[in-house]
Amino acid sequence: MKLQNIYFVSLILVLLSITIVKSDWEGTWTETTHGGDFHICIKNNELHGVMSELAVIQCDLDDDDGKTATGKFYLPGFFPCNSGSIVLVLSDDEETLDGEWECDDVNKSGTFSEFKTSDTTPNREQCALISRESYSFKGKWDDGILFVDLCVDDDGFVRTSYENFYYLRDEIHDQVEYDPNEIVNGTELGEVSSNGNILQLNWFEEEGLTGESIWLKYEDDSAGVFWFIGEISFGETEVDNTVHGLNPSYSQSSRTPEDCDRFEHYINEDNISSELTLPSSVEDLLYGSSSNSSIIAASYLLILMIMLVVMNC
Repeated sequence: MKLQNIYFVSLILVLLSITIVKSDWEGTWTETTHGGDFHICIKNNELHGVMSELAVIQCDLDDDDGKTATGKFYLPGFFPCNSGSIVLVLSDDEETLDGEWECDDVNKSGTFSEFKTSDTTPNREQCALISRESYSFKGKWDDGILFVDLCVDDDGFVRTSYENFYYLRDEIHDQVEYDPNEIVNGTELGEVSSNGNILQLNWFEEEGLTGESIWLKYEDDSAGVFWFIGEISFGETEVDNTVHGLNPSYSQSSRTPEDCDRFEHYINEDNISSELTLPSSVEDLLYGSSSNSSIIAASYLLILMIMLVVMNC
């Protein structure tokens, strides 16, 4: 009986020590890579974090001592390095946090070292405390200001159309002015992340404004959206030089989304960055399919040959 009690007490102490280590992750850390804050939450041996309202972090804690977290980062949009692997290590004195990251699609990597600025546990929006399970985002969403029709095809390609009743007036000088009487229409194109619980999108509005967004599904079936204006890149973007924000609470209705492509004419060559990597379906939308291009080229060649024959006659 005494041996059983000793074993039970030892087990409790081990679990308690791991819990204490895990809790030391939680809080707000510096974020020198992009210039903002790194918010971290821990739940069920999982690390959830957001770097500078830019990169969503999803990691699993090491089972040995809970001081190493390994997982993925996700950025909005189709730009290169919109996802990659990341490893976080908590120091023995639990005062510093070291990280290594590497992009999935380009040869780009880096390291960073941070220190904690607050022990207060961030809220779910700040640290992207979301479900790890795959989720269907298809439907109608709104937060009382932005109304979105969102469609997802069988390949995970996302299209949305939205009406925004508030409009960011001056994105260049970071002066935010809203006009509740003005409606701005827009569209988003993107894809579902590999784990199925994040959407990575690029958005285009009727007045030429473009940017990126990342949709997150919370456990209560609401969604939050981090959005950016301009182009972003992990390891390069400085958030102080961007206009960005968080729309924290979208609710989903049971109604079927309608006309998710009704605003796709706002996408054109003028507002497509050369760095943007688009799916073939979007390239077909912008530039025409390869088969159509071949037909057009053949037609021009035929006309040219006929003109040469006529001139020689």
